[in-house]
Amino acid sequence: MPAAAADRLALDMVAVCALAAPAGIDAEAFVLKGAVKRVNRESINPDQSVAVELTRKSLALPVGTRFVPMNQPAAALAAAALEPDSPGSYIGMGIIPMPVDMNEAPIYRADEAAARSLRLAPLPDVPARACEPM
Repeated sequence: MPAAAADRLALDMVAVCALAAPAGIDAEAFVLKGAVKRVNRESINPDQSVAVELTRKSLALPVGTRFVPMNQPAAALAAAALEPDSPGSYIGMGIIPMPVDMNEAPIYRADEAAARSLRLAPLPDVPARACEPM
C-alpha cells in the first residue's frame, strides 16, 4: 500500500500497521476483470469503475508490509476504501495506482487465522494496541 493510501486512511482514524517480521500467508487476491476508468476524484458518488474476481494466493510478505487490522472501530471504512470493487475505492479513485499492464490489485485480504499469525508493529501515530493480535 502506498504511503499516500496509508496517510489517507489515517485521516479516517483507520489504524495501519506494518509487519515486524517476514511472513508467509494464504490470502485472497483481487484480480481485475474490468478496466480501471479514471474518474473525477472530486465526485461525491463516482461510478463503480472496477470489477474483480477473488482468487487464493500464497504470499511471502517482507518486513514493513502494511497491514490494516479489521478488529478496529474503523474497519468498515477500511474495507470500503481498500476493496477495489467498492464505489469510491482507492483503486477506482486512483489513490492506489494500477499500472495498465497489471491485472492483480496490490491489496490482499487475509482471513482471521492468517491475520493472527502476523507480528505487527504500529506505524507512526498509531497506538500500539491497534496492532496487537486479533
